[in-house]
Amino acid sequence: MRRKKSTSSSRLFKQKTLCCGRFVPAIVLARIWHFIAEYPSYSSDPLQIFFVWQGGLTIMGAVLGGIVGASLYARKVNVKPLEIIDLAIIFVPLAQLVGRFGNFFNQELYGPVTNLPWGMYVDETKQFHHPAFLYEQVLNLLLFQLLYQLYRKKMPLGKGIYLTVYILGYSVIRFSLDFFRMDRKILFDLTSPQLIAIPTAIMAMVILFRIWNQSYVSKQA
Repeated sequence: MRRKKSTSSSRLFKQKTLCCGRFVPAIVLARIWHFIAEYPSYSSDPLQIFFVWQGGLTIMGAVLGGIVGASLYARKVNVKPLEIIDLAIIFVPLAQLVGRFGNFFNQELYGPVTNLPWGMYVDETKQFHHPAFLYEQVLNLLLFQLLYQLYRKKMPLGKGIYLTVYILGYSVIRFSLDFFRMDRKILFDLTSPQLIAIPTAIMAMVILFRIWNQSYVSKQA
């Protein structure tokens, strides 16, 4: 009996370790990405990077970290990393949608002042602002619908198609929405996420074309 308990405890510990291993890279890279993008605000005290409880995580870093974590997990369970990532990425826009509710409760990530009926009242400014987080929620929902419909059709679209569509879709979303956010401009009157989104979207389009082309060739063969 003791051996069985020991074995079951060992399995449980291993499962918990693997589970944590999937999320830790996401949190770490989300923080590092934010630190790099907003370095001027950290320059006076770089050790603030460890003060996670004060906020400061980026979705782009979290997604990249999630991919790293999923890849490590896949190798542990002897599954091809892209198979797990490609399936999990379908639901990432929904997770982002839910996470943005925190911006509403914290009255953050709002845009310029607006007179539109859906403007969000901000206590700090005593004015109504564009709810940039709400715009992203709507677009994330549309992105999820696109990914889910592609999945439901069960078409042989090629490996990595969902991941590539997500990267392209969110790059476009983030580039567009940052015009409605009051984040710090880095270069050419663009924010750091916008500057990153441009090459990322181009790269995703190239990969998407290659995946689509390979899928088409395999169908003709």
